[in-house]
Amino acid sequence: MLDKIGEQGYNKTMIILKIVTKGGHEILFSPEDSTRVLAESWRTKEWGHTRYARRRNSEGKDELLHNFIMGKPAEGMFWDHKNRNGLDCRRENLREATYSQNNANRRFSIKNTSGYRGVRKTKDGKWRAEIKVDGKKISLGSYWDIVEAAKAYDTASLKYFGEFANLNFPLTTNPIRATIKQCYHST
Repeated sequence: MLDKIGEQGYNKTMIILKIVTKGGHEILFSPEDSTRVLAESWRTKEWGHTRYARRRNSEGKDELLHNFIMGKPAEGMFWDHKNRNGLDCRRENLREATYSQNNANRRFSIKNTSGYRGVRKTKDGKWRAEIKVDGKKISLGSYWDIVEAAKAYDTASLKYFGEFANLNFPLTTNPIRATIKQCYHST
């Protein structure tokens, strides 16, 4: 089933196309890809905690919709879904990322017990902030205040991952992120 979705924002309307699968999953894509996308049969599959759209290619192998639309990424790179929805394959939602950047933008871990990304409780009752960069864990210190530990993670995440940083505190409550965002948009 094909639907058009109109989104209002910034004084313009954006057209988004979607396919609804038999299982009720919505696959989103940009209008400029409609001819190619609609000529194929798409299914969904869950890898880890993310569901992706896939098809069988002429070689009988699975091909993910984001690769079908954007082409194969450069060696060692991946297509990252900015909003962490693997079924949202609109071009404006996809960006090339390293493995480390892609992991920085992943969903919240189901093993998390602190409620904050990059924060865990230690045996002495403090909160340890840590971040993983290029496969290496970096300690950011121990804190009595869980919020301070979460802020330490956010600061490091912005330092190491920039626009890919997935923060504990949204832009509106995090002045560090607002400053970084301004730097990215002003250059």
